[in-house]
Amino acid sequence: MLQLQAAIPGIDLQPVRAQYVELISKLRLAGVAVSDRRAVKLQRLLAASALLCQRTTVIPSDMWVLRYIWDTDEQREVIAGIVNAVVEADEQPGQHPRALGAEAPNADAILSEVQALTAQWDQAETSLAERTVIKDQLRYLHGRAQWLPNEVQRSYVQEPLDALWQKVLQA
Repeated sequence: MLQLQAAIPGIDLQPVRAQYVELISKLRLAGVAVSDRRAVKLQRLLAASALLCQRTTVIPSDMWVLRYIWDTDEQREVIAGIVNAVVEADEQPGQHPRALGAEAPNADAILSEVQALTAQWDQAETSLAERTVIKDQLRYLHGRAQWLPNEVQRSYVQEPLDALWQKVLQA
């Protein structure tokens, strides 16, 4: 770990400097608070991305890490759109493997979790504390379901989510 941290300053950021400055400018224009200090620190993330791909030079696809600098849920989509435009334009070999995957939620995984939560909620011996945890998990899953890219999957997952919410609200 310490060796990786020590190697970060040796990574060359020059090939993407202009694109990085433009990206930061676009983020700021979109209302994302990126201070000069934060922008400098984010360069270390780009260097780490290159380093994990065993490169000593940053390429545009290393900017994928900037998708996750949001402070609020409302910023997620805005930031992802701006960053994805830069990442997807990179046609260089050696792209970071995480650059292309925007990590859409898995509908089957969400559905499984909702079914498990429903079964747990329906048990008479479920304590008040456990029910509170279920509510928190349900809020999280509801948010994830909104990010499903396929409308059919989204509505299929939404039905059991809504049904469990009804049970929760009636309790």
